Amino acid sequence: MNLFHLLGAFLGVCLSHNYAIFSAENAARGETPPPSIRLSALCTAVSFGVLALSHIPVVAALGSTVALIVLTALVAVELEPFPQSVPGAKLPVPAGNDPACRNRDPPQSTRCGMLSPIHLQARRRSC
Repeated sequence: MNLFHLLGAFLGVCLSHNYAIFSAENAARGETPPPSIRLSALCTAVSFGVLALSHIPVVAALGSTVALIVLTALVAVELEPFPQSVPGAKLPVPAGNDPACRNRDPPQSTRCGMLSPIHLQARRRSC
């Protein structure tokens, strides 16, 4: 085990987390995930799988680690059905797009521009 296994694990977990978020958001809306998510995960796994065939040990370590983690996450996301959306639960509203509060001061938002649940509760109370 070397540093590139650790870096590969970090990269693989981040990519897998991204695929899981996309799948969970679609499941919350009651939709099936688009094929582009699966295709992206497969392309990532194949690309890093090719790196795993390298004769350079650190490149092979990085490739095999990322490919294994991404494939495992893809299988887990595909086999584990997400619970259907809970009645009354809402996905985060993009900052500034809530029609009920359009004329209010914009609340603090997270880095990605989405309101966190705490900000949503505060915003609902203020509107």
